Amino acid sequence: MRGPAPERQAPPPSSFRLALRVDRGCDPVRFFSIPGGEAMATEDLTIQLPAPKPLSLADCALFLDLDGTLAPIAARPQDVRPDPRRTSILERLAPALGGRLAVITGRTLADADRILEGRVPAVAAVHGLIRRDGEGVLHAKPPHPRLEDAVEALRAFAAADSGLIVEDKGLSVALHFRLAPRQAEAASCCCRCRRAGRERRTRPCSPSWGPR
Repeated sequence: MRGPAPERQAPPPSSFRLALRVDRGCDPVRFFSIPGGEAMATEDLTIQLPAPKPLSLADCALFLDLDGTLAPIAARPQDVRPDPRRTSILERLAPALGGRLAVITGRTLADADRILEGRVPAVAAVHGLIRRDGEGVLHAKPPHPRLEDAVEALRAFAAADSGLIVEDKGLSVALHFRLAPRQAEAASCCCRCRRAGRERRTRPCSPSWGPR
C-alpha cells in the first residue's frame, strides 16, 4: 500500500527561470516559472531572495534601460519626467565607474537627455539607430525609405481614438495603445501589415479592423 505522496518542495531560487509575459495594452508582467509548470509573481519570489551583494564599481560597467528601470513606465511617453534623486545617483555613478555607464532606450536622444538631465554621455537611443559615445560623438543610421509612409498610416489609424498615441522618433515610429487597450488587436494588425507592405492590397488600417 502506497503512502501519501511527499509534499513537493519548491526549488531553490537559483533554479528559477525568468520569463516575461506581455499582456497587450497592459503593463508587462514579470513572472518566474519553475519545473512542473508553476509560476510565481516577481513580488512573491523576491521576498525569498537574499539581498544582492554590493557591486565593485571598479570591476563593472552598467548598461541600463530607461523606461521600467531608471524611470517608471507611464501611460504616455511625455509623462516621464526628470527626477532629482535619479539625477543625483547618476552624477555620482558616472565618475565612480570611470565612464563605464551607458543607457539603452527606445526613446529619442533628446528625450533621454530630457529625462536624465544630460547626466549620461553614452546613450544608445531609438533602439540603437542613433548612438552617442562617451566622447559625445554621434553615430546615426539613415531613416528607412518607407518610414514616412508608416508614420502617415499610423497617424490615420490613431485619429479615430484619442487613446492611441503616435510617437514619431525621426528614425522610427511607435504606436502606443496603453490608454486604448480595446484597440490592441487592431493596432497589432495595422503594424504587421505596414511591416509586410500589404495594407494597400487589403484594406486601410482602422481602429475597427481586427485580425482576419
